[in-house]
Amino acid sequence: MTHRFVADNKLKTWLKRLGLLGFMFFFIKGLAWIAVIYFGVKLF
Repeated sequence: MTHRFVADNKLKTWLKRLGLLGFMFFFIKGLAWIAVIYFGVKLF
């Protein structure tokens, strides 16, 4: 019983880490696109 609880806890930790990394990735990607569009419009 205890073994399963530890496995579930590890899985939750990994999912949280994956979610945070995914959020950061798309957040930075979005900021990069905003910068590209902003400077692209300003350039032309």
